[in-house]
Amino acid sequence: MPPHHEKVEKIELFFDLVFVFTFIQLTLKLEHHLSVHTFLEVLVLMALIWYIFEGYIWLTNTTKLTRRNHQIFMTLGMIGFMLISVAIPNAYNQDGFIFGLGFLVIVAVHSTLFLLHSNDDTKKAMLAIVPYNISFSIIILVASLFEGNVRLIVWGIVAIVAVLGPLVQKNRGQFEVSSWHFLERHYLILVIALGETIASTGRAAIDEDLTSDVVLTMILALTLTVLLWYSYVKDDEKRENRFYDMHTDKRDQTAKAGFYWSHLSMFLGIILLAVVKIAIIHDPMQTLDLAHRITLYVAIVLFGYGVIYFNRLFFNLSWKRLAFLAVLLVIPLIAPYLPAIILLLVITFIYYISIIAPLPFLKTKREET
Repeated sequence: MPPHHEKVEKIELFFDLVFVFTFIQLTLKLEHHLSVHTFLEVLVLMALIWYIFEGYIWLTNTTKLTRRNHQIFMTLGMIGFMLISVAIPNAYNQDGFIFGLGFLVIVAVHSTLFLLHSNDDTKKAMLAIVPYNISFSIIILVASLFEGNVRLIVWGIVAIVAVLGPLVQKNRGQFEVSSWHFLERHYLILVIALGETIASTGRAAIDEDLTSDVVLTMILALTLTVLLWYSYVKDDEKRENRFYDMHTDKRDQTAKAGFYWSHLSMFLGIILLAVVKIAIIHDPMQTLDLAHRITLYVAIVLFGYGVIYFNRLFFNLSWKRLAFLAVLLVIPLIAPYLPAIILLLVITFIYYISIIAPLPFLKTKREET
């Protein structure tokens, strides 16, 4: 192992499990009410949840917590995330206050642990962020007292300000990012998100007779999930070395902005794709309706953009892979003429060709991704 390889603690793996429930809830919300308005609600919730969860990745990456404080971090932080997760279905109605309360708990625990267990330079950098995070949580809690669209607008503004802040805020102090730990935590979170789609499609199959077309759809859905995973983890060791070799300031800025936006895009794409796969499992021989065709299109764009943007932080852009993404964007346009199971087969095959298949004319240089 290289000396800069910082392992992920077991307690962090356990803590990450609360993210599974978040993805299940967001997927169910869209599955039951597939509309533009519901997507906007999910987008705002996902942006807020991922913003503060990313904060916990920074917490364990740049501070050294004792065993006792790890236990406090696990218990109180997981309680907060559980509160916001159970509140997701009705976060814009009667359970908005529970969501806001959970967010406040998460921010309070995060800020306290960060300030108590950081070195002077990191503490100086964090002192510039804590007031904003506390303000965000208070605004979210107060906005939960208002109904519907007012809550959506206020929470949306908070999400925008929160995620754009690191891009315009002047650095005070310096976060020392441990490159391998930071990459591995994001890798594990993406695995959890993809694992949720496997669980969701399996749950959908339970309600159906296991006919040959349902079983084949399950196999294709699982295969596509594996390909999505592989497109993300490919060349991970080389990526870690390049991340480690970055200048401290560049690594800090890359971690602040690039990781957040790329993974948010991938997470939304995974959720939307899960909704489409569930619909296909319920009726494999149907043709997708307009709402699910649009959902499929947006899912391909979001996940494809997220992977390309994330890998662009470390490697040269592969135009061949970009071309295959463009081919995938044609698929929803022919969806009205194909049974849904055939559509899923075509998407899986194209993704396989672009990522895995060892065809000479598809080979890319090692520095490309």
